[in-house]
Amino acid sequence: MAKKKACGLVEQLRTAIEESGFTLTELSQRAGVALPLLTRFVRKERGLTLKSAEKVCSALRLGLVKVEGEEPEDS
Repeated sequence: MAKKKACGLVEQLRTAIEESGFTLTELSQRAGVALPLLTRFVRKERGLTLKSAEKVCSALRLGLVKVEGEEPEDS
């Protein structure tokens, strides 16, 4: 059986944003992250800093967890 590659943090966050039911304007306001930054992130035009990602996760009631012993994925 082939091992399915885990979805990285960036894609998980984009999926969570899309599935949240919030407009980007609402999420921007809730998270305290600039709307243009969030829009470009969702469009895959740029990344987010860890601080901004934490704010978005908090607004979505998600947590960031480091899993010990796992290597970071290559971009």
